[in-house]
Amino acid sequence: MSNELRADDQHEQEPRGDDRDAEQRASPAFDLVHIPEGSTVNRDELRTFLAPLPDEAVHALTLYGEARGEPIEGLIGVSCAIRNRVRDGKQRWGGDYRAVCLQKAQFSCWSPKGGEANHKTVLDAALLLLDKRPVPPLLEQCAWVALGVSKGALLDTVKGANHYHTVSMKPRPQWAQSYVPITQKASHLFYKL
Repeated sequence: MSNELRADDQHEQEPRGDDRDAEQRASPAFDLVHIPEGSTVNRDELRTFLAPLPDEAVHALTLYGEARGEPIEGLIGVSCAIRNRVRDGKQRWGGDYRAVCLQKAQFSCWSPKGGEANHKTVLDAALLLLDKRPVPPLLEQCAWVALGVSKGALLDTVKGANHYHTVSMKPRPQWAQSYVPITQKASHLFYKL
């Protein structure tokens, strides 16, 4: 993953082997990631945990949590929906990628209520970025898409949509009940609210 998506280098030399494991166990971020089942992560703690990462990394992590199993067109679609929220003139969700991605109750991957296993997977991926360790290839792909969409290299493929859900959601989410999807990319239906 490009260095611009990683946290600033504040460490002289990374510990190796058992020393690294001991440092991780002592790290507040490590404790945050390995949350007990059924517990919740405070929104302020989440923002603090992710603070060293640039907006593009938070955007990439959101894609990783929301659509990592999708083909590229699905990843681009979800990323475009995030960008459409950033560009919303009313700033209903925030004015930048970090604010939009971390807005309460908007992206299920940032809450254990959206699925504890997926939430933990996303937090573990964030920890890899924070620790400057190798990341999974799917996160690399999500970073590429997030950067391409946020820099305008990838055009809007979802016709201005700012919401989505998977086709497997039956019944459709409450917010989608009175709307007709404007497009579908892979297994996501997209809406403009």
